[in-house]
Amino acid sequence: MAAAAAGAYYELSDDELEENGWDSYVDIESGCLYYINERSKLTTYITPNVKKSKKNTRVGQVAPIDDVVSPIGQVVKELVKTEESYVQHLDVLDQLYLAPLKESVQTSKKPILSEAEIKCVFRNVAAIVELHRNFLEGMRDLNSSSDGHAVGKLFKEFTPYMKMYLEYTRLYQEGNAALSSILKKNKKFASLCDKAREKTPRNLDLQSILIMPVQRLPRYKLILERMVKELPDDSDEQHEVALRCEEVSETANFIDDEMSNCKDILATWRVDRTLTPNQSLMNPFHFLIREGELHKISEKHGYAEKMNCYLLHDQDADCLKFIYGQADTMVKNRVKVRRAVDVQRVRVVDDSDDKVHAFSITSKQRVVVLKAASAAEKNGWVKDICETANVKAGSLERTESLTAAARVVAKHKKKKEQTKSACCIVM
Repeated sequence: MAAAAAGAYYELSDDELEENGWDSYVDIESGCLYYINERSKLTTYITPNVKKSKKNTRVGQVAPIDDVVSPIGQVVKELVKTEESYVQHLDVLDQLYLAPLKESVQTSKKPILSEAEIKCVFRNVAAIVELHRNFLEGMRDLNSSSDGHAVGKLFKEFTPYMKMYLEYTRLYQEGNAALSSILKKNKKFASLCDKAREKTPRNLDLQSILIMPVQRLPRYKLILERMVKELPDDSDEQHEVALRCEEVSETANFIDDEMSNCKDILATWRVDRTLTPNQSLMNPFHFLIREGELHKISEKHGYAEKMNCYLLHDQDADCLKFIYGQADTMVKNRVKVRRAVDVQRVRVVDDSDDKVHAFSITSKQRVVVLKAASAAEKNGWVKDICETANVKAGSLERTESLTAAARVVAKHKKKKEQTKSACCIVM
C-alpha cells in the first residue's frame, strides 16, 4: 500500500491492514475506529457515518503522527479526545435541556417541568458538568509527550471531586423511571427533547446522554490501567499513575455496586446504541431478555441468512418484541435492523428431527422462521419466549409441530437433493 499524503482519502481493505502491519483500537464514545502504523508513521480514523465505497471497503483520512511517539502518547491522546466528547454531551444537557427548563420555571406560571421533576430527572448533573469543564481545561495542557507524573498530578487534583458521582448513580434508576413516565404524559417536555435531539451529536436521545456519567469513571479506570502497563516497571511515574488509578477505582467500585440493580438498563442501552436505525428501546423501556445469532430461513426461497437477534419486553405495551438484522459492514459494532416484530406465537419443530433446530415467531405482520445452531440453543430461545410471556406478556401458543417451518426446511432439503442429482447426471 502506497503511503498517502496527509488529508488524502484512500481505500483500506482488511487484507491491506494485515499485510502492512496496521494495529487498531476503537474510541467508543466518539465512535471512531483508529488504525496505527508505526512503520510508515501514519494514522487513520474511520468515522461512524462514513459512506460505503464502490469496492465495499472502508475509507479513512490519513494524517501524519509525528506526535505519536510512544504508547503512552496514544493513551494520553485517547484520554483527551474521549473527555472532549464527554464534555460535549454534558454541555448538551446543560444548554439544550437544563437551561430552557430552568428558564421555564422562572418565567412561566405553568413551567414545562417543576423544580422537583427537574431535580429527579437530572439529579446533580449541573455540578458534574462544571467539574468536567475544568477537568478538560487541565487535560488540554497534556500532549503526547506528557509523562505519567503530569497525568497523575491532574487526576490527584480532580479525583476527590468525583465522589459527586455517587449521588448521581444512587438516584439513577429512580430518575430513569421518572423520565419515562414524564415523557409519556408531558407533550411540552417530549417536544423539547425531540428538538434537543436534533442538535445533539449523533442524534442521541436524553436517556443515552444521562447514562454517560455512569460509565465515565470506569473508563478512566481502564485508561489509567493501560497507562500503568505501558510505563516502566517500578518507576516513579508508574507508581504515581497506579496511586491515581486506585483512587479512581475506589469510587468506580462504589458506582458498580450502586448500578448492580441497573444491569437491565445498561444492557438495553447497549443494544439501543448498536441498532440502526434507532429503535427507541429506552423510551418506553424494553427489558433485554435474550440476544444471539440465528439463521433466518426464507419461506420463499429456502435459503438461510445469519442474523443478530434480540428478544425484548416492552413494559408499556406489555408485549414481546423480536428484532433481527445483520452486522453493518462499514461501521464497527453496529447492526442494521431488518425487521422488528411483536411476538404473538412461537412454534417449534418436533424434536425428533434433531438436524433442523428450527422455530417460528408469528406476529401480526409476518411469520419469521429461524434456525438455531443446536437443539439446546433453540430450546433456550423458545423457553425464554414462553416463560417471559407467562410472567409478563400474557399467553403465547406453543406447539410441538411447525407446519410452516417444516415445509420450508423440507423444500430446502428437496432443492439441495435436486441440485446434487443434477450434478451427478452432468458428471
